[in-house]
Amino acid sequence: MGLGRAYVAVADDAYAIFQNPAGLARIAQLQITSMYCKLIDEVDYALLGAAHPLNREALGVSFVRASVGGSLLSKRDPVTDRIVPDGEGAIGYASSVAFLTYSLAPEKYSSAAFFKNLYLGTSLKIFSQSLTGVPNSDVTALGYDLDVGLLYQPNSFLTLGLAGYNVLPYSMGGKLIWGSGIAEGIPASGKVGGSLKVLGPGGMRDLRFESLELYLNFDHEFTTLIGRPGLNHLGAEWVLSNWISFRAGLDQDAVALGGGAVGTQTNLAAGLGITAFNFRFDYAFHTFGELAENNTHFLSLSYGVEKKRMPPPPPPPITEYLTVEAAADQNTIYDPYFMVKGRVLYPDQVKNLLINESPANLYPDGNFFYLAPLPELGGNRITLKAISLSGRILETKEIKIRRLGAFSDIPPQDPLRQTLGALAALGYVSGNRDQTFGPDNKISRGTLMSLLAKTGKDSILLRSYSYKPGALTRAEAAAILVKFAQFEEPDYVYEQPFADVPLKYWAVKPIYLAKKHGLLNFVKDQYFKPAQQVTRREVIEMLIEIDYIKNKLVELFNS
Repeated sequence: MGLGRAYVAVADDAYAIFQNPAGLARIAQLQITSMYCKLIDEVDYALLGAAHPLNREALGVSFVRASVGGSLLSKRDPVTDRIVPDGEGAIGYASSVAFLTYSLAPEKYSSAAFFKNLYLGTSLKIFSQSLTGVPNSDVTALGYDLDVGLLYQPNSFLTLGLAGYNVLPYSMGGKLIWGSGIAEGIPASGKVGGSLKVLGPGGMRDLRFESLELYLNFDHEFTTLIGRPGLNHLGAEWVLSNWISFRAGLDQDAVALGGGAVGTQTNLAAGLGITAFNFRFDYAFHTFGELAENNTHFLSLSYGVEKKRMPPPPPPPITEYLTVEAAADQNTIYDPYFMVKGRVLYPDQVKNLLINESPANLYPDGNFFYLAPLPELGGNRITLKAISLSGRILETKEIKIRRLGAFSDIPPQDPLRQTLGALAALGYVSGNRDQTFGPDNKISRGTLMSLLAKTGKDSILLRSYSYKPGALTRAEAAAILVKFAQFEEPDYVYEQPFADVPLKYWAVKPIYLAKKHGLLNFVKDQYFKPAQQVTRREVIEMLIEIDYIKNKLVELFNS
């Protein structure tokens, strides 16, 4: 009332039961509240309510009663057509409502961004009305209805609220039923509004005084009653210290203008709240029209109501400050340099970006590019570090780059390119001084034995085989590689492996084993040509079919 009833987006304590049930989920502890006033110096009005939080949910119960007595029974004089007392005595009227409220923050059950800082609530209301003192009659009515509410806080300084009151249709039970059987509809109404934190922590402006806060609130009220205008409510609250708050407001009410017309009148409101020892005493003064006799004082005492509204849960800590494009782990390239590019997500919080401990150029929009050298064949690691304004490391990212050997005479479309590059990365093969490999060049026995020695395989062959100079034939290469692979040699060969390799040929057994284990897949016809000098490409194609070399290649690509 001290805020001019501008409260639909403020709802953050037990009073949310009456104005916006969604706000009940924002309370942090058990709250009990009570209020009393004498409306327009005639109507006794009192309420008692309690609310209890349940981890981003809350339950509330409350009871409100208004009563007036001393009214005279009257009748219409048939002679003068005036309403006059009938002398039967006085009657009293009482109206009460019991509330059962439930509220929740949906983000408790779903992490979807749509539900962040959203609150929902509803109140079941049970109405009771009665007239006492009516001769020979018991005039009572019972009914029920529903209130619903929604509250959303898009940022730290703005809260939006929407509430519907008595929204249950007449056909679904939203009505009062009198003892006589007459049913009476309950008018529906609603409010939409916002609360703006102008000053204070998290407000539009932070003066760095934690106990000083200023809120501006606005509500617009509407109703389903035909001919009733919309009403506006404006309020401000100044939290001066931890224990006292001042409030003021402008409150509109509907007023009869005569001739059946309905207009509005604006009333003044003011109040204060005093908090101590987890109790809060609230006082409000409210005018109603121009008659001073109608000015009303409201008194309220609450327990468990904190000075500050319960803030929304803090945003999750920032865990990612950098994004890197086209640089996923296990990149395989052939160049000695790699272009690292990406974006700093929070440029205002990142002072420097170090890539391999060297400063990278940061553009104003947060984008960065860095040409990182890859000094080694095989595995390389590129480390990125985002440095805060104070020099602290905010985030570290590591990119794994696998650099393979490149040869100028092995084009990208050559199926041997990746395998040959991997063998170079393992250190088994190397190119010529002009960075060529010479795939069609002949290979000597000494070169082949040197290659096999670089593999690190402990083989009897490598310790005892003599190094003969000169070019190597296909038959000799097959014999050497079969011994290197340590294939089990058969006692006899009963079928020619190739048409030009007779059973009595000196290398028939190694050629047979090489064909059996796939080392000679490059031979596409029935002639092996065993005396033909073997090329570097043919040696590589035989070598990569040996299990030991296959396993080394798998280790490289999985490392």
